[in-house]
Order: sequence, then C-alpha cells, then structure tokens
Amino acid sequence: MKRISYENRRGPVLNPKLSPKHKPVQIDQEKQEKKQEAISRVVQHCQIRSQKQEQKQLPKPSKKMLSPKKSSWRKYRSTVWALTYEQPLSNLPFYMLRHFKGFHLDHIVSISDGHKHSIPTEWIADLTNLRMIPANENMLKGRLSDPVALNKMLRRLSE
Repeated sequence: MKRISYENRRGPVLNPKLSPKHKPVQIDQEKQEKKQEAISRVVQHCQIRSQKQEQKQLPKPSKKMLSPKKSSWRKYRSTVWALTYEQPLSNLPFYMLRHFKGFHLDHIVSISDGHKHSIPTEWIADLTNLRMIPANENMLKGRLSDPVALNKMLRRLSE
C-alpha cells in the first residue's frame, strides 16, 4: 500500500499548504519500514551500550592511571615549583638573562633528591637553594644535586 505525500525544495511534506510548488510523490511503505527497522536497531544498540556502562563498576587499570608513587612525585614537584615562583627571583644574579638558550633557574639540591630524601618543599624552593646557571650546564646536570649542599640539607633535616 502506498501513501501519497508532497515534496517541495526542502523534502517531503505531509500537509502541504495551498502552494503550486508542491509536487505529489509516491512513498513506498517498504522504504518506510526499512527506515523504522534501522532506527529501532540504533535505539537497541544504544540501550545495550548504556546497560553495559551501568554494569561497569570499576574502570580497568590503564597506563594513564598513576601509581601512588608517581602521583606523590608529581604533587611534590608542582608544589616546589609553585613555591619557587613565590620567591623574589629577580634578586638572583643573571635573572634578567633567563631564557631557554641563555640562563636557567636551577635548584642546587634538585627536586628529585628532595622528594627521594623527604626534604620539605619549602627548603627546596627556598631562595638559598636557587641559582641561575647557563642553560647547557643545567641540561648536562639534569637531576643531579650538588653533593655538599645535599649533605648540608640532610644534616639540617636530621637535627
């Protein structure tokens, strides 16, 4: 059985106004049924997917999930840098030459050694633990600390 519809520039129109632009078009019932079946399949798929998501209680462990050790390191590092930028850094010699290729801000006792030895973040970020050194030296130094300064800080910590 076929239903008569009308079509204008925008597509099929079921209740056309009195306009001469409308043309009668035959719409197959089979096509309508196929569209309805496709829509119902999509709806079923979405319902099944939402049910599966509701059943999931715990997420699967992934590489992006941080271990407690890594998250404590990141928290320590971000705290040290936040405290470092609160210091009056302009008092450091060569601070005006600070640039990616010029001079770098360096922690004499590194942040990684501070975390490793549980040194308070305030000590690592303190102005006495900061200096400006040439960028190439800082890149070569990496996470290494000045051993004398590290020993001095560890003795201060044990007191």
